[in-house]
Amino acid sequence: FPHAQLDGGLTPVAEHSLLTGGAPCYRVYETADGGELAVGALELRFWQAFCDAIGLSELRSSHWSLGEAPASEAALRTGRRVAERVRARPLAHWVGIFERVDACVAPVLKPSDALAHAQFAARGIVHKRGGVTHVGPLARMTAHDFAPRPAPAAGAHTRELLREVGFDEPAIDALIACGAVKGS
Repeated sequence: FPHAQLDGGLTPVAEHSLLTGGAPCYRVYETADGGELAVGALELRFWQAFCDAIGLSELRSSHWSLGEAPASEAALRTGRRVAERVRARPLAHWVGIFERVDACVAPVLKPSDALAHAQFAARGIVHKRGGVTHVGPLARMTAHDFAPRPAPAAGAHTRELLREVGFDEPAIDALIACGAVKGS
Protein backbone atom coordinates (compact mmCIF):
# COMPACT_ATOMS: atom_id res chain seq x y z
CA PHE A 1 0.00 0.00 0.00
CA PRO A 2 2.76 2.52 0.70
CA HIS A 3 4.19 1.71 -2.74
CA ALA A 4 0.81 2.39 -4.32
CA GLN A 5 0.76 5.75 -2.55
CA LEU A 6 4.20 6.54 -3.95
CA ASP A 7 3.05 5.52 -7.44
CA GLY A 8 0.08 7.85 -7.02
CA GLY A 9 2.33 10.78 -6.20
CA LEU A 10 1.69 10.67 -2.44
CA THR A 11 4.17 10.32 0.38
CA PRO A 12 3.31 7.53 2.84
CA VAL A 13 3.25 8.81 6.41
CA ALA A 14 3.90 6.52 9.37
CA GLU A 15 0.95 6.18 11.74
CA HIS A 16 -1.36 7.82 9.22
CA SER A 17 -3.04 5.04 7.23
CA LEU A 18 -4.62 1.71 8.08
CA LEU A 19 -1.47 -0.32 7.43
CA THR A 20 1.17 2.12 8.67
CA GLY A 21 0.01 2.31 12.30
CA GLY A 22 -2.78 4.87 11.92
CA ALA A 23 -5.29 2.33 13.19
CA PRO A 24 -4.82 1.06 16.75
CA CYS A 25 -5.67 -2.46 15.56
CA TYR A 26 -2.59 -2.61 13.31
CA ARG A 27 0.59 -1.45 14.94
CA VAL A 28 3.40 -2.36 17.32
CA TYR A 29 3.14 -1.51 21.02
CA GLU A 30 5.98 -1.25 23.53
CA THR A 31 5.80 -3.37 26.69
CA ALA A 32 6.97 -2.55 30.22
CA ASP A 33 10.32 -4.25 29.70
CA GLY A 34 11.07 -2.61 26.36
CA GLY A 35 9.73 -5.52 24.32
CA GLU A 36 7.33 -5.06 21.45
CA LEU A 37 3.94 -6.60 20.78
CA ALA A 38 2.70 -6.63 17.19
CA VAL A 39 -1.06 -6.34 16.75
CA GLY A 40 -2.56 -7.17 13.36
CA ALA A 41 -6.25 -7.28 14.29
CA LEU A 42 -7.64 -5.87 11.04
CA GLU A 43 -10.77 -8.02 11.29
CA LEU A 44 -13.29 -6.88 13.87
CA ARG A 45 -13.47 -10.26 15.64
CA PHE A 46 -9.70 -10.23 16.22
CA TRP A 47 -9.80 -6.65 17.52
CA GLN A 48 -12.62 -7.52 19.91
CA ALA A 49 -10.73 -10.58 21.19
CA PHE A 50 -7.63 -8.37 21.64
CA CYS A 51 -9.57 -5.72 23.59
CA ASP A 52 -11.14 -8.34 25.85
CA ALA A 53 -7.75 -9.99 26.49
CA ILE A 54 -6.03 -6.75 27.54
CA GLY A 55 -8.94 -5.69 29.73
CA LEU A 56 -10.26 -2.88 27.52
CA SER A 57 -13.56 -4.37 26.39
CA GLU A 58 -15.00 -0.87 26.15
CA LEU A 59 -12.85 -0.37 23.03
CA ARG A 60 -14.43 -3.28 21.10
CA SER A 61 -16.33 -0.85 18.84
CA SER A 62 -13.31 1.44 18.32
CA HIS A 63 -12.33 -0.17 15.04
CA TRP A 64 -11.76 1.13 11.52
CA SER A 65 -14.47 -1.19 10.12
CA LEU A 66 -17.00 0.50 12.41
CA GLY A 67 -16.01 4.00 11.33
CA GLU A 68 -13.00 4.91 13.48
CA ALA A 69 -10.86 6.36 10.70
CA PRO A 70 -7.11 5.74 10.87
CA ALA A 71 -5.19 8.72 12.29
CA SER A 72 -8.44 10.40 13.42
CA GLU A 73 -8.63 11.96 16.86
CA ALA A 74 -10.70 8.97 18.02
CA ALA A 75 -8.10 6.51 16.68
CA LEU A 76 -5.33 8.46 18.39
CA ARG A 77 -7.21 8.29 21.71
CA THR A 78 -7.82 4.56 21.29
CA GLY A 79 -4.17 3.99 20.41
CA ARG A 80 -3.00 5.90 23.48
CA ARG A 81 -5.24 3.82 25.76
CA VAL A 82 -4.02 0.57 24.23
CA ALA A 83 -0.39 1.71 24.39
CA GLU A 84 -0.78 2.63 28.07
CA ARG A 85 -2.30 -0.78 28.87
CA VAL A 86 0.29 -2.78 26.94
CA ARG A 87 3.15 -0.72 28.41
CA ALA A 88 1.96 -1.67 31.92
CA ARG A 89 3.15 -5.29 31.62
CA PRO A 90 6.28 -7.08 30.32
CA LEU A 91 6.29 -8.90 27.00
CA ALA A 92 6.22 -12.34 28.66
CA HIS A 93 2.92 -11.45 30.31
CA TRP A 94 1.31 -10.59 26.98
CA VAL A 95 2.79 -13.63 25.25
CA GLY A 96 1.20 -15.80 27.95
CA ILE A 97 -2.15 -14.08 27.50
CA PHE A 98 -2.19 -14.31 23.71
CA GLU A 99 -1.09 -17.96 23.57
CA ARG A 100 -4.72 -18.70 24.42
CA VAL A 101 -6.42 -15.94 22.40
CA ASP A 102 -7.06 -15.88 18.64
CA ALA A 103 -6.42 -12.18 18.06
CA CYS A 104 -3.57 -11.82 15.51
CA VAL A 105 -1.07 -10.73 18.15
CA ALA A 106 2.57 -11.82 18.40
CA PRO A 107 5.78 -10.73 20.07
CA VAL A 108 8.38 -8.97 17.95
CA LEU A 109 11.35 -11.27 18.40
CA LYS A 110 15.08 -10.72 18.08
CA PRO A 111 16.51 -12.85 15.26
CA SER A 112 18.09 -15.31 17.72
CA ASP A 113 14.78 -15.72 19.56
CA ALA A 114 12.88 -16.12 16.30
CA LEU A 115 15.20 -18.93 15.19
CA ALA A 116 14.64 -20.70 18.53
CA HIS A 117 10.84 -20.29 18.37
CA ALA A 118 8.78 -23.45 18.85
CA GLN A 119 7.08 -23.06 15.45
CA PHE A 120 10.42 -23.07 13.64
CA ALA A 121 11.50 -26.12 15.65
CA ALA A 122 8.25 -27.96 14.94
CA ARG A 123 8.59 -27.29 11.22
CA GLY A 124 12.27 -28.26 11.22
CA ILE A 125 13.41 -25.29 9.17
CA VAL A 126 16.42 -24.06 11.16
CA HIS A 127 19.61 -26.01 10.58
CA LYS A 128 23.11 -25.39 11.95
CA ARG A 129 26.19 -26.54 10.13
CA GLY A 130 29.32 -25.54 11.94
CA GLY A 131 28.91 -21.89 12.84
CA VAL A 132 26.48 -21.19 10.00
CA THR A 133 22.69 -21.09 10.36
CA HIS A 134 20.60 -22.17 7.39
CA VAL A 135 16.88 -21.40 7.29
CA GLY A 136 14.69 -23.32 4.91
CA PRO A 137 12.90 -24.55 3.12
CA LEU A 138 10.00 -22.44 4.39
CA ALA A 139 7.40 -24.37 2.39
CA ARG A 140 7.18 -28.04 3.25
CA MET A 141 7.49 -30.39 0.31
CA THR A 142 6.86 -34.11 0.31
CA ALA A 143 10.02 -36.21 0.37
CA HIS A 144 12.33 -33.21 0.59
CA ASP A 145 15.30 -33.29 2.91
CA PHE A 146 17.24 -30.13 3.61
CA ALA A 147 20.85 -30.90 2.75
CA PRO A 148 23.16 -27.93 2.43
CA ARG A 149 25.92 -28.39 -0.10
CA PRO A 150 28.95 -26.33 -1.03
CA ALA A 151 28.57 -23.48 -3.46
CA PRO A 152 29.79 -24.15 -6.99
CA ALA A 153 33.30 -23.04 -7.86
CA ALA A 154 33.67 -19.59 -9.39
CA GLY A 155 33.00 -19.87 -13.11
CA ALA A 156 31.44 -23.35 -12.95
CA HIS A 157 28.26 -22.19 -14.69
CA THR A 158 29.57 -19.23 -16.69
CA ARG A 159 29.18 -20.82 -20.13
CA GLU A 160 25.67 -22.08 -19.37
CA LEU A 161 24.51 -18.71 -18.06
CA LEU A 162 26.03 -16.71 -20.90
CA ARG A 163 24.44 -19.06 -23.46
CA GLU A 164 21.09 -18.60 -21.71
CA VAL A 165 21.26 -14.81 -22.09
CA GLY A 166 22.19 -15.06 -25.77
CA PHE A 167 25.97 -15.18 -26.13
CA ASP A 168 27.41 -17.57 -28.72
CA GLU A 169 30.51 -19.75 -28.12
CA PRO A 170 33.06 -17.42 -29.79
CA ALA A 171 31.82 -14.47 -27.69
CA ILE A 172 31.94 -16.56 -24.51
CA ASP A 173 35.48 -17.75 -25.35
CA ALA A 174 36.54 -14.13 -25.90
CA LEU A 175 35.07 -12.98 -22.55
CA ILE A 176 36.85 -15.79 -20.70
CA ALA A 177 40.14 -15.23 -22.58
CA CYS A 178 40.28 -11.52 -21.75
CA GLY A 179 39.43 -12.14 -18.10
CA ALA A 180 36.08 -10.31 -18.16
CA VAL A 181 34.45 -13.42 -16.68
CA LYS A 182 35.75 -16.53 -15.00
CA GLY A 183 34.97 -19.76 -16.77
CA SER A 184 36.20 -23.13 -17.79
